[in-house]
Amino acid sequence: NGLMVNALALGVAAAGLYCAGCLMGSRLVGVVSALFLVLSPVHRVAGSVLMTELAALALTLWAGVVVLDSLKRVGRWSGAGLVMGGVFLALGNLSAPYTLTAVPFYGLLLWAHGRQVAGAWWKWRALLPGALFAAGLAAVLGIWLARQQAELGMATISTQTGELLHGSTFPDGPLKQGQLADWAEHF
Repeated sequence: NGLMVNALALGVAAAGLYCAGCLMGSRLVGVVSALFLVLSPVHRVAGSVLMTELAALALTLWAGVVVLDSLKRVGRWSGAGLVMGGVFLALGNLSAPYTLTAVPFYGLLLWAHGRQVAGAWWKWRALLPGALFAAGLAAVLGIWLARQQAELGMATISTQTGELLHGSTFPDGPLKQGQLADWAEHF
């Protein structure tokens, strides 16, 4: 039932917000953020249609929680958490591709943390947190891109994105809004 899955995804996202607030040092921030999310009319769970945005939101929030927790740890578990953060963000991206826009921000955060730990931006240890996070992203998205290439002939994250980009390379110029729907029927 789509309603049950939507409610579960909303609960998981709220739990992620609470944990993020606790990791930032304030349970109150976590509770208030989770309540705002649950009570927001934008994320109201209604109907039996599965909403991929809630799953993407939950996975993206948990990617942030895992990364924040990993930055507080030292040793192997820190690296494993960074890889898992990348995996969670990639899975969220497969639910709703707009979550991929968070990658540059994660890169800057992880580079800044690595620079602080390594003492200089050019030492290899400064790039290690970002590389571990990227490995998690690549593990999931690499398999998906290979599947898309084999099935559709285009290595694209989303079929909608692929159609739009493919349509913009036509010799007659980019497709217009109405033409995209007509073209998709013949695809």
